[in-house]
Amino acid sequence: MISWSWRRVKVVPQDILGAAQSLTLGSSRYEIDLIPHWTSSTVYLGWTHECLALDTALHWDAALCYAKRAVCRDIDAFMTCNHLGSFLRETYPRKIEMLSQVGLYIPDIVYELIIDPRNDIEHSYKEPTFQQAKRAVQVAELFLKATADEREHHAIISIGWSISIHEERRSTPEREYERIEFTLTPQNAPMLLIDVCVDNHQVMIIHPKDEEVVACPLHEFQRDEAIVLAKMLRKYYTFHNAGSWRKLKCDWLNKLKADIGL
Repeated sequence: MISWSWRRVKVVPQDILGAAQSLTLGSSRYEIDLIPHWTSSTVYLGWTHECLALDTALHWDAALCYAKRAVCRDIDAFMTCNHLGSFLRETYPRKIEMLSQVGLYIPDIVYELIIDPRNDIEHSYKEPTFQQAKRAVQVAELFLKATADEREHHAIISIGWSISIHEERRSTPEREYERIEFTLTPQNAPMLLIDVCVDNHQVMIIHPKDEEVVACPLHEFQRDEAIVLAKMLRKYYTFHNAGSWRKLKCDWLNKLKADIGL
């Protein structure tokens, strides 16, 4: 195994984006679930139907609340999984606009018939009507159906993957054995890797030939820069039915970093 001595260079987002434009996309993508412990939006949607069935003002209010929570949960999940987590404090109209810019269209009616009515009722201290609650639940249900494929995606962490992976798995009655090893050579092509397993997510361009890593914290990406990065990464979704993809965990990524000395 090569003993790497990486030269690390801090750069600005535009340098990362410029370098990423020259990388070969390839057909293999690697994803990490950044929100494994979040309650599913389908659970919240189920609660809306339970509330509507009870048919009182209290339960209409609860149904409207859970309809909003279902769609807001997914909007925030889509932001997070597209590496737009630095903008989660933006208003929902702004988040919806950003997602539309990266290629995930969310119609205004989601805000107008679910999020806004719930906010209005909460701050005006009015009782909701059955029709308001029913309409919100129906729109939430349509929204979840329309975005079902998107919920299957997780955060893509690379462009131009060039690291070799060797795996061994054995299963015996006594024990299960699994070993994984990552290798990289100076002849490998440059690649982009996003380290999402540290508190301050880092976007890196790895140059094996020069033994150099240029990096920028993801939170330093401005709105337009973050959208450009998200659009680059989302190109991998065109390989949904071709090529290969893997859902990873942080222990896998941490082993990768250890093996190549990052």
